[in-house]
Amino acid sequence: MVEMLSNYLPTRERWAELAALMDLAWPSVNPDSLLAARILFARARVLAASDSAEGIEVGEQALALARRYGEDSEVGLYLLFLGYAHFGRRNFEGALRIWREALAILELHGGTEMLGACLSNLATATPDYAQQEPLLIDAAAACRRSGNASTLVTVLMNLAILVSETYGDYSRAIELAREALTLERDEIGRPNELASIHGWIGYHLVQIGDIAGAELQLAEVARLLGELEPQDESLVPRLIEEQRALLVHLHYARGEVDLARAEAAKSVDNRDSCELLAWLALYECRAVDAERYRLRLVEINAGGQVSARTVLETRTLSHLLSAGVASLSTAAPHASRADSGSVVSADAVSELVAALQIITDFTYIPLALDAFLTAYTVAPATVGKEILWVAATHPAAHYRTRRRSLQLLGLDASGGAAQVSGGLADRPLQGMATSLPPDAVLKLARELADGLVAARELPYLTATVSE
Repeated sequence: MVEMLSNYLPTRERWAELAALMDLAWPSVNPDSLLAARILFARARVLAASDSAEGIEVGEQALALARRYGEDSEVGLYLLFLGYAHFGRRNFEGALRIWREALAILELHGGTEMLGACLSNLATATPDYAQQEPLLIDAAAACRRSGNASTLVTVLMNLAILVSETYGDYSRAIELAREALTLERDEIGRPNELASIHGWIGYHLVQIGDIAGAELQLAEVARLLGELEPQDESLVPRLIEEQRALLVHLHYARGEVDLARAEAAKSVDNRDSCELLAWLALYECRAVDAERYRLRLVEINAGGQVSARTVLETRTLSHLLSAGVASLSTAAPHASRADSGSVVSADAVSELVAALQIITDFTYIPLALDAFLTAYTVAPATVGKEILWVAATHPAAHYRTRRRSLQLLGLDASGGAAQVSGGLADRPLQGMATSLPPDAVLKLARELADGLVAARELPYLTATVSE
């Protein structure tokens, strides 16, 4: 019973119930036994869910008992949890060490249900980013062999996120997420996971311009919210957040910018909503608001359980947003000058170069396209419209990036006739961007960084002016 409840209740995020039941059971249990290990393990999961460091201490007590009285498979399970607890507290090295120990144990069991989870966890924490996709593919294969549907859902979503963030291959990411959705719906049925996947698919449908498809995903989240059972009341805030976050991006994609901003302001603790608010503030030349949302975005990232790659992604976003803020802060005191358009912030260039370094070192194609847009706004005379056209038309660009780039090119969001020239190369630009594979985008990003570094020495760069 202890094992069954400690597996079921966390899937519904009913942590208080689990804690109360384990407290009731503890007095009747021999503290030096396998059953004690299982109760301590359940307690550790409750503590870790509230981001308590005590979860690691209690988990280590459970592990010591499992090593003494349990099977290797149980030891592997507890190691998986301890690695996750360290991971949640950003101790990536500790998590990797523990998960590698778990992997050595679990590989001896071949078809164990936990092997896929261990491989997936290693993929999220490894500093060898070239190994992430192969590890996730191996994790999915292990889950299929063992029939571990719940972990396979997680692995497929981790792979979808990697494909989206790394390459901007939104169609493939959506395909992987739809497979996870079907599996979750048909074999598991967790309302929180279903809502999360629907919201994620909806957001990515917006990226490829399928507004009707995204609206269907929003309707599914609303349906799940309406069908929650009373015992799942704790899931209501999560589902409302998924619903609102998707609605924000639907408003923006429809051109309802004021509605998108107002809805996002209600969920500023949501990472996607906060990021959109920061970019909107930059697009509208509101430097103070952009900086406020940038700082909030960093805080959100610092407080959540995220992968090592997401930490880098947020750092890159912070650099890009800082570049935009520095550029606006520099331009304002020179706004009345005839040459104000040629005044470039040295601080903005430094932030932009720092972002491009991460982008090219670790492959973030969508962020590279954000950097191209940012570079044009920071130093238009240096960068020119060619690189802006890439940001406006490349399929890996975020929807907001394409929309803003088209606006700066004097086109509407639907495209229109496009014959623009100037900047890095003075030639027609139609059809150029869609033919650029990831390696070509990264090459362009490196060239941009080199050009900006060289431009640092030019006399028209100025330090940012503080107001």
